[in-house]
Amino acid sequence: MVKGKLAEFQHVYDSVKAANVVLQKDKDSLVGVVAAYKIDLKSKGNDIQDLINSLDESEDAKDTLRQLTLCDSLKGQFASAKGLVGAYIHANDSLSALNNQIITSKDAIIGRLNGMFTDANNSLFQVGLKYDQLYADYKRLNVKPKRFGIGPSIGYYATPNGLKPGLGISFTFSIIKF
Repeated sequence: MVKGKLAEFQHVYDSVKAANVVLQKDKDSLVGVVAAYKIDLKSKGNDIQDLINSLDESEDAKDTLRQLTLCDSLKGQFASAKGLVGAYIHANDSLSALNNQIITSKDAIIGRLNGMFTDANNSLFQVGLKYDQLYADYKRLNVKPKRFGIGPSIGYYATPNGLKPGLGISFTFSIIKF
């Protein structure tokens, strides 16, 4: 009974371990993607800030042609940054969904393991009760024979006046048991 529960527990443990490895690889992959998008966004933010600084310098220098060129570049950088932000948000949402899936899986695993633990505990309790019952039966059946005894006796007794019938209480010692 307990051996079956342990085998079932081992099976669940192995499947949980395999699922955990897959989920962890997915999570590590998404963390890497999010980190890469974060680096790209920081770089894009620096590029846009450089364009804004150049635009401010051109404005101060009253260089309209350069301002228009920088505005076109800024427009292109904005579209690229917008795409990176969208991809970052999507990757971050995927990572959040994966974390939720991991939490849900862990909750299900904990519930299943709790049920298995309860079953195993009940099985061990039943084995303990059976052991106690067997031990009580053993003690009851394995009683040392008593050699001394006290009991009633009926028979002929030797008296100073000869043998006479009588009734009494006797003390006995058993040498041989049939």
